[in-house]
Amino acid sequence: GTYTITFETYGLCNDVDSVNINIHSLPEIDFQIDPTSQCIGSTLQIINNSPNIDNETYMWFIDDSLFSTSKNPTTQLELGGYYFSVQVTNQFGCKAKGVIEDNIVVYDTTPLPAPEIIRSTVINDMDVYTEWFPKQTAVNVIKEYVLFKSADQLTYEYLGTLDPEFNHFTDAEVDVYNENYTYYIVSINQCNVASMASNISSSVLLGYEKPNEFQTLLRWTSYENWKKGVNRYEIQKFNELNQWETIKVVNHDENQIIIDP
Repeated sequence: GTYTITFETYGLCNDVDSVNINIHSLPEIDFQIDPTSQCIGSTLQIINNSPNIDNETYMWFIDDSLFSTSKNPTTQLELGGYYFSVQVTNQFGCKAKGVIEDNIVVYDTTPLPAPEIIRSTVINDMDVYTEWFPKQTAVNVIKEYVLFKSADQLTYEYLGTLDPEFNHFTDAEVDVYNENYTYYIVSINQCNVASMASNISSSVLLGYEKPNEFQTLLRWTSYENWKKGVNRYEIQKFNELNQWETIKVVNHDENQIIIDP
């Protein structure tokens, strides 16, 4: 707005003077980056929606380094995370600074390493539980997992897609007493590039009986899916820390063991 300020001086005679002072608004900064998730080779577009700026000048910064003075700049970046900010000066010389709160990450377009299946085992005498290790880096991140399943170890069908926070899946559509199932997993990264398939995992049916009140006899179906055979079996227990703890190691040609208290 415009304001009038009156000055009154006193001396041998009184004098009154008036000065007009104009107060201008700061630039209102409103911009966005499209898309927010980048892949190597894609163009980053800054969309400027600032509403009250006339005859403006811009200074765009990436990690405090000036990279453009245009209104709607574009750029391509290498792998990594970047911090964006802008300083805008309007026609009255008023300056304002805007920032993007979150880093802009540029992701790798190369395939992720294949996930590694740890186990596919029968639980509750009815379902098959499959668990795997994720493999990713800060600039090559898993977007989703795609699971595949076979009942004949020849033809695999799509089983489901999981969010990246999951590293296990329970398959309830099984008949564990009459069928053997195999599984593999593919990781899809943020740039929609698929990894190689994981190792093939086969369901193992684990059963038990009590020969006496102090011991437990465990029996399981032999694992036959690895070309080079099984090196050993590890008997694991889910402990109070919610971790799998190995309690016994068994030779490859055995498929039962007695567990003492």
